[in-house]
Amino acid sequence: MPQWAIALLALLLPWPCLAFNFDIGDAQVDLNTRLTVGAGWRVEKRDDDLIGKLNVPGQQTLCQADDCMSLSGDPAPNQRLIDARGDYAAHAFDDGDLNYDRGDLYSALVKIDQSVALQWDDLTLRASYVGFYDAINTNFDETHPNTLLQPAHTKRSGDVEHRIGLRGEFRDAFVQYTSNIWDDDHPITLSVGAQRVRWGESDLHTLNTLDVINPQDAVLPRQPGSAINELSIPTPLVLLDMRLSDSINAQAFYQYKWNGARPEPDGTYFSSNDIIGGTYIEAAPGQFAEDPNALYQPPAPTSLLSSSTRRVLVGETQPRDQGQYGLRLTWYADNINNGTEFSLYYANYHSRLPYFSVIESEASCMRRAAIAGNFASALVACSNASGVFNGTLQTNKSVATEPIPVDTERGVLSYPENIHMFGFSFNTTVMGWAICGEYSFRPNLPVQLAISDVLYAGAQQAFPTEDTPLLGASLPGVLGTTIPGARTFLPDYITPYRGRAVGSGNEYQPGDFVRGWERLKVGQFVINALQVFPGRAIGADDITFLAEGGFTHIVDRPRAVYFQGQAMGSHPGPGADGSGPGPQTTLRLNPTQQHGGFASSFAWGLRSLVQVSYSRVFDLDLTLKPTLIWFEDVDGIAPFPMQNYVKGNRWVTGGMQFRIGQNLEGSLMYLYFDGSRNPLRDRDNVQVSLSYTY
Repeated sequence: MPQWAIALLALLLPWPCLAFNFDIGDAQVDLNTRLTVGAGWRVEKRDDDLIGKLNVPGQQTLCQADDCMSLSGDPAPNQRLIDARGDYAAHAFDDGDLNYDRGDLYSALVKIDQSVALQWDDLTLRASYVGFYDAINTNFDETHPNTLLQPAHTKRSGDVEHRIGLRGEFRDAFVQYTSNIWDDDHPITLSVGAQRVRWGESDLHTLNTLDVINPQDAVLPRQPGSAINELSIPTPLVLLDMRLSDSINAQAFYQYKWNGARPEPDGTYFSSNDIIGGTYIEAAPGQFAEDPNALYQPPAPTSLLSSSTRRVLVGETQPRDQGQYGLRLTWYADNINNGTEFSLYYANYHSRLPYFSVIESEASCMRRAAIAGNFASALVACSNASGVFNGTLQTNKSVATEPIPVDTERGVLSYPENIHMFGFSFNTTVMGWAICGEYSFRPNLPVQLAISDVLYAGAQQAFPTEDTPLLGASLPGVLGTTIPGARTFLPDYITPYRGRAVGSGNEYQPGDFVRGWERLKVGQFVINALQVFPGRAIGADDITFLAEGGFTHIVDRPRAVYFQGQAMGSHPGPGADGSGPGPQTTLRLNPTQQHGGFASSFAWGLRSLVQVSYSRVFDLDLTLKPTLIWFEDVDGIAPFPMQNYVKGNRWVTGGMQFRIGQNLEGSLMYLYFDGSRNPLRDRDNVQVSLSYTY
């Protein structure tokens, strides 16, 4: 049965008739159902600084005449781009911002969550299901302000609609058997199937912690009225839990099928990355309009030399299923601080998050020139069988005779394998506070290199090895023009760092895989404190307070390359405006040097939760819970994509949760985003939900 049919069937079934607990012989069946309706509104207007420069109103044709570049030394086109509103890289993360205006509903859904447990002696079978229909995100028309190369509105892709609009899936599905090792005090439990296994002590940190077994779902937890257990995606694995002694417990798992995380799909309200779920990326910091159908034609004089588009197609490869396993040993010391639990961890796993790499472009025909930098020689090398220079006649297009085949570079989203994780955790009680902490260390964690630099590295072959002046060219309109060499136009840091730069004798060849990450030694520390205070002073039952702090550190971070940090920016190399190292020239793709925003060696932040509980409000069976959640990234920028902190970023959720009786609950929440480097800082929103559980 198709997924959409499962979801629709789940929403239409008369579930109240099926809400029950019963026995079948010696087996007991428990069925629980939660039905939710909810909606979310955008309440903040769009910030032009978070939009791609060519997507800002009034700037559609900003670069149409000359691509905001000059191959003849004129600084004006590049300066026009620098002076324009918007961000250089925002065209790669602004789709979600553009699709929803202030006051728009970004979600209006009905959802059903159901779980069933069947227990028979020592055997338990558990399964769960979630299905939802979001009226706003079904048959959705996406908005494109720049219509030079695409319509103003297009239908959202079926894959994205399946993830955000109409979906039904079974989640937990496992069988569990409990027995004894040698007596009743030493049980052993074996679980097989799709299940959730929580490791570590972190409550408000979600990335790069000990809790690595289950990938995370970014869609369900952000829906109005979401449940806390929707963050983790059940994973197919074998889990063995053993009590070895009165104080020692062991837990081992083997994951027999890999599952990846589910980031926000491209163009959805909370999305901040158009590459994931997209099909292409524009390989430039802001000069080119979005071009999904490869319609771009270079303006003169470049059009006389090249017919290549400026987009890079993006595909995805998944890791193997085998080779993922781990072990946790737990010791309970009842003589330390009236009882303290310590745990040691090890896991070998494949990344749940994607990393961006590229396949090196085809070689420029000018690299075959007898004399590098000589246009007469290049003209011979790049002319087709009819003696026509590629680009002067569009019917004679050919990669073999293309001077600048930048659109032959290919992007790849991949998931690095065999990441090792070692860890330690504790939990205890101090003066009435529950104190927990954990530290995880990964000696070979993949860290994403700056995506702009990865794109530069993958296009080195698409340009000649030397700058080529067209002083003697017979083509009209190109006198005084220079075709830039690779190290002039896009001087990357990755190829020199790896000893594979142009002229090294070991440069990347066309079709080579240019890895977009480096494996580094990375540690993550988290500590939290939980206390429930009496609330009599404010007429409440109690006040729950949770504070959590943490840091990410990189050991021996290489200084010769740049690692992806914030979403925004151009490139760390020299700019066409004369900024950065090297000779001043307009023959550069980078408009201006990016000075900050890259991953640092150390980053830290704070998280907190405060919830006040009032029961029997107005002498009714009504409970109110004012709630505040505050995330503050204090300093540093953690590495991408397992990024917990970006300096200055702030996320605050505040509002009211309520419960009527035992079955009906709801919430009204405001979500606030801030931070100069936060791509979501203009997407404040309000959510309202109502749930009925039976």
